[in-house]
Amino acid sequence: MALFLGLVVSYTFWYTLLPVDMEEKLFSFQINEIERIRATSTSGDITGFKQETTNRLYTILGNNFRVWIFCIIFSFLYGSGAIFILTLNASIVGVAVGTAIRNTLIRYAPMGNIDFLYNYFGSFSISFCYLIHGIPEISAYFLGALGGGIISVAVARHGIKIKEEFIDVIIDSLDLVVLSAFILLLAGIIEVYLTPLICGM
Repeated sequence: MALFLGLVVSYTFWYTLLPVDMEEKLFSFQINEIERIRATSTSGDITGFKQETTNRLYTILGNNFRVWIFCIIFSFLYGSGAIFILTLNASIVGVAVGTAIRNTLIRYAPMGNIDFLYNYFGSFSISFCYLIHGIPEISAYFLGALGGGIISVAVARHGIKIKEEFIDVIIDSLDLVVLSAFILLLAGIIEVYLTPLICGM
């Protein structure tokens, strides 16, 4: 978690600080991914607010579970392979937070010094909105990666020859994977229904 939060802070810092032309080159993938998620979550046959919220929930859960599956597969194939997926996810979150901070700074730039400073430091509270659902979401990714990693270690050390031990390890790993899936589902519901209420997003 500390590694992930450090990556998010670093990506947010550099995205906010770097010039626009440089950020478009360095963070083009992340920007396109954020735009794709936003476009998908608001497109479709929307008949009202409830339908729009449901569509957004399905889109977010689809994206989150896709990352979750890759975390499990990567950690199974290569012990610390999930770090690559988590770093990619941290970069997307960092660019999203950086975009929110930068937009806030642009909006309040014409104000006087005191008002600008007040709103400048207030813009950093936006990042806490992402943490409301971000902490359980990333915890789910780590738990899924742990489950895949435990199976990988069991296969590497014992193989499938000792069936009883291997089955015990599989059951323990599946417990982690199922728990991570439940937490990820909960994180998606929090992101769609609770975060907008608290942060006004």
